[in-house]
Amino acid sequence: MRASAMNENVRIVMVHTSHPGNIGAAARAMKNMCLTELVLVRPQHFPSHEATSRASGADDLLAAPETLAQRRQGLQQAEDGLLLLLLARQLADVGAALEQALEYLVPDVSFSDLPKRLVVVATDLETGEEVCIREGSLRQALVASSAIPGMVPAVEIGGRLLVDGGVVAEVPTVAARNEGWPVVAVDVSLDVPPLGKDDLVLDTMMRTQMMTSRLLRYRHLKTATHVIRPEVGAARWAEWRRFDEFVELGRAAARRFLSAKS
Repeated sequence: MRASAMNENVRIVMVHTSHPGNIGAAARAMKNMCLTELVLVRPQHFPSHEATSRASGADDLLAAPETLAQRRQGLQQAEDGLLLLLLARQLADVGAALEQALEYLVPDVSFSDLPKRLVVVATDLETGEEVCIREGSLRQALVASSAIPGMVPAVEIGGRLLVDGGVVAEVPTVAARNEGWPVVAVDVSLDVPPLGKDDLVLDTMMRTQMMTSRLLRYRHLKTATHVIRPEVGAARWAEWRRFDEFVELGRAAARRFLSAKS
């Protein structure tokens, strides 16, 4: 089959795109690969001058991209197959990015080198047990505790495959209680979003998962001595550009807590 004929069967789907520049960059890359079908699912900002600017000669692909309302059948196929493949390809890089970030932020030291006692919580992928890591490589423990299932590969420690501790203990108050400490928990969980008229299959899956996590989290928080709740519930998990804003919201919540206790 000729390349041009193969390209006619390829459709690029972008879902919930938060930055319009990414749409333009995708259009430019599509132009280089002779791809012409772009589908946008609920972009946050589009049309956008920034998207057009980043397209750099691929403006024609942005002139009339298909939207959710325009191609229900195509989007349903994307939900069932193509969309999942595209997401999987994007998420495959998350594990490597996490390890690189921790290499930059965390020295390669062991727990015994730390000035204070630390417990890192992970989840046993086979049994579902909460695992408390107290020894060995600090960096490896943090990678395991941050290994979001399906996004970051499980990490083997002590013969067990470990993933994100938040699977069973989003706020690990029980592990802290078992150390004999008073527990000041910080709840930065996301609010369950309102139902949308155009929710996709993945939206529904995420919504129900958030409900389960919320119930488990509330039960854990009841075991804490105190709970601090920064006002970040409306945030999205990947809004990295709002980092400074969220840090300041955390500071404000801590100040309110300390003021109330003084």
